Amino acid sequence: MKEDRLKTVKVSGADFHYTESGSGDPVVLVHGSLSDYRSWGLQQKFLSRRYHVIAYSRRYHYPNAWVGDGSDY
Repeated sequence: MKEDRLKTVKVSGADFHYTESGSGDPVVLVHGSLSDYRSWGLQQKFLSRRYHVIAYSRRYHYPNAWVGDGSDY
């Protein structure tokens, strides 16, 4: 997914970037500790043929801003 397709939602004072594609039942893709939303690119493309797919970057992961001292990581 291209970064120009990124959307942002604010939750508890932090911005979270995400992409969404497709339609149908929702599927939320959550990446692991050493990655970000981009790790789901190929799966999102395939799954979006049938589902409404959302892939987001967790707090403190690219491209989200680092807010605070990280103690809530």
